Amino acid sequence: IRVEAAHNLENLINQSLTELDLPQARFSIRIEYLDSYEASGMDHVEFYFSPNKGENPKPLVKIASGGEISRVMLAFKSVLNQYDNKTTIIFDEIDTGVGGETIINLSKKIARLANISQVICVTHSAALATFADTHFFIFKRFQNKRTVTKVLKLSHEERINEISRMLGGAEQIDTVTEHAKEMLKFA
Repeated sequence: IRVEAAHNLENLINQSLTELDLPQARFSIRIEYLDSYEASGMDHVEFYFSPNKGENPKPLVKIASGGEISRVMLAFKSVLNQYDNKTTIIFDEIDTGVGGETIINLSKKIARLANISQVICVTHSAALATFADTHFFIFKRFQNKRTVTKVLKLSHEERINEISRMLGGAEQIDTVTEHAKEMLKFA
């Protein structure tokens, strides 16, 4: 059963990786049969990954970059959520090491996932933030001799300002603000 499930999961993960701008990557699952039973059964399961065409797959944990791990994790969550519909999925900086067109594709995939589950993303990416239905600003303050975390739900105007800030606009520069507005419109 595990071998059949592993084969199906490999195919679905590889399809998802193509959507996440890793069309040449190959994900595989290796199952090594053991001589005796262990807590996880009588076999050892390990994920293998080859990010580029022509390279032999190696253990995922040893070779994947931050951006590749982010995309493999999103592929896993997307695939597994089809079978085990979680009500809430949390991604903490899933955009690590991802930029350009890839961050847009990653954002679109998360937005599709959000159609069937609640998705909470902690991100520093303006591109990913623009795809959110609701945008919160999380910050820490030191008050009464303690550090406290605050969470504010942003209005549309506050959201434009925050996305401008995320784009690197320490000051409200008109071009950065216009770019933030265009990004929100695109998303």
